[in-house]
Amino acid sequence: MIIHPQVEHVRIGEIKIAKSPLSLQAILGSCVGIAFLWREKDIYGLAHCLLPLAPPGYEKQPARYVSQAIPNLIKAMNISPKDFTQIQVTLAGGADMRESKKTGVLPIGAMNGEAAMSILADMGLCPSIIELGGTQGRKIFVDTDKVKVTIEQFKKMNV
Repeated sequence: MIIHPQVEHVRIGEIKIAKSPLSLQAILGSCVGIAFLWREKDIYGLAHCLLPLAPPGYEKQPARYVSQAIPNLIKAMNISPKDFTQIQVTLAGGADMRESKKTGVLPIGAMNGEAAMSILADMGLCPSIIELGGTQGRKIFVDTDKVKVTIEQFKKMNV
């Protein structure tokens, strides 16, 4: 008999932290999912970000903006800069769900992905898995039992 771990859904603007056996997942379109795995401490985090950069003073949701989510995830997991080498970072999502045809303007999904990459680089964190862009939504799943992240792309539906 296979026992499936409990799964907690991370909604837009949320950060959730888990330890085994609780796993985390999010459904992403243009939003970006940022997962941190800290194997040595058996602690895992997932942020579900809607937009790239928070306006000054915005503090209502810890992960609505990528610029807030990364520092808030670090704080919630009690990670210090000396621990950064132990953190496995995964980025997923950032799709252009509307297949934007505007020239000169990045779709919000691309802006989210660029913000995440830039902020992580500025902090000295390097993602080991990056699945950003395209035109299809994704599900990100942080499996705390297997200590891994899986990303599934949704099949495009013609409506």
